[in-house]
Amino acid sequence: MKYFYRLLLYILLGIAYLFLWKYSLSTNSTLLTEKKQLSSPPKNPLILAYTKQFGKSFFHSEVLEDLEKCQYKCEYTENQIYAYIHGLYMYQLVLLYPKSDVAIFHARFFNPPSSILSQQNPNRLNVFFSLEALPYEKISGRKYPPDFFNVSMTFRRNSTIWIPYNKFEAIKPEEKDNETLVWADKQVDEIVAKKRKFAVIFVSNCETNSNRESYLAELQKYANVTVHGECNGHQISTEEMKAEMEKHFFVLAFENSVCEDYVTEKFWKIKNLIVPIVLKRSILKGIAEDEYFIAADDFDSAHTLAKRLLYLTKTPDEYKKYLSWTKKYKKTNFYKGNNWSKYFCKLCEMATKKEEHTIENIFEWWEMDAKCEPDFTIKVLHAHEIETLFMKARKILVIFGFFFILYLYKLLFQLLCI
Repeated sequence: MKYFYRLLLYILLGIAYLFLWKYSLSTNSTLLTEKKQLSSPPKNPLILAYTKQFGKSFFHSEVLEDLEKCQYKCEYTENQIYAYIHGLYMYQLVLLYPKSDVAIFHARFFNPPSSILSQQNPNRLNVFFSLEALPYEKISGRKYPPDFFNVSMTFRRNSTIWIPYNKFEAIKPEEKDNETLVWADKQVDEIVAKKRKFAVIFVSNCETNSNRESYLAELQKYANVTVHGECNGHQISTEEMKAEMEKHFFVLAFENSVCEDYVTEKFWKIKNLIVPIVLKRSILKGIAEDEYFIAADDFDSAHTLAKRLLYLTKTPDEYKKYLSWTKKYKKTNFYKGNNWSKYFCKLCEMATKKEEHTIENIFEWWEMDAKCEPDFTIKVLHAHEIETLFMKARKILVIFGFFFILYLYKLLFQLLCI
């Protein structure tokens, strides 16, 4: 029996060795793949993605390929443990976090064990990563100290590294005649001429912090809005989504939260030559020019907005004014999927230059400074009603004041006649 257990032990050790062989790191490249070994510590700064991003890899193949073009050379991995190989059979297991120069943590999925907190290095960059708005990414109650993070990578423009969901790219002089990159007037006219339907919205969250569903319900009283997504059980593919945008004049880019700088892929469907309708104009300040989109809070009611939109569907020249961005910006996408290689390159630069950064209190910065407006659409929908009531009250006060003055004059006249 003891020979059986010994054999079983050898088998388990063999499996463990093969596992380590597959998932350890490489020192022969700036890209740490999962099929090579470390025979010595990394020579370049080491960047560790301690968590995944909604179960997806930060360093997928497209990112790693683009990072080869980065001016600064770092090693990237998502493995928290690796092995130094000594000869054929000898190896040493090493925890990667204490060795890392940069550690990336997705805010939603990070609540550190005590072992992490006890291994702090003032020279390490602990990166707070989030592309979600505060109402859906709260961190209050987490166990890390307020100054645990010293670098932020978020959609907010006051982050250490700002990661927009997308952005416009200016047309260079030498690119203006390249129809692969630039929209020709004829192309724009042809696409607009094919549009027949009013507006479309793609939604997954049914009950939102912004209460966008309330505004949608009100708007649907006056115009037909096509709804796709989980909320109505009608999910569609990316290709079907593109086809829908070709048919519609407008896309409702209603975010689940109205927070400063929170502009997601919903707005950036604009690159499919469709005019986006946003909830609040000021959210786009510094991100997109006012003349490229329509904002619900510019109108005193959903009815008034619907009338304006219906007018634009019948006047192509007026509608195309919102597509004037095509004369200034490229039609290509800023990036595909979650390819944030340029931002990881920036992290590599910071690590290489040994830059020092601090965030005094991540809880205050993320939650107290978020500038979000819950139930924003309720305020917009009732703003006109409140204004109307105020105007009526003012008229009543003016009329009351007029008759009150007449009454005072009458009393004064009677006193003078006595």
